[in-house]
Amino acid sequence: MVEIVDLQIKYKLTPSMAKALLLLMTNKIVTHIMLEAEHNVATDGKVLIHRTRRRLAHTGVKIKSQRDVGYWLDQESREILRRELEESQLDLPLGRGGSSDESPLVAA
Repeated sequence: MVEIVDLQIKYKLTPSMAKALLLLMTNKIVTHIMLEAEHNVATDGKVLIHRTRRRLAHTGVKIKSQRDVGYWLDQESREILRRELEESQLDLPLGRGGSSDESPLVAA
């Protein structure tokens, strides 16, 4: 779940786009039917990939495709995404089990 949030923040993606990108990262080939079934989105899977490609245009991540086969990420794009996710792991202050004494909002 944290990876989806990291992808959303890093690349300014919608939740559906981030889920689609994560699906592409974890599977060898993804079809538009898999995207539609996985996300249960109102938009077509093909439209989702088109919009995701447009948002990722400046990053060097390329979503490849072939008619009647599906969509995939080449090895270079997978490495870019893995590297970016490792570098941008978020340190969220909530849910870490810390005490209220560590909170910056507590007056000293």
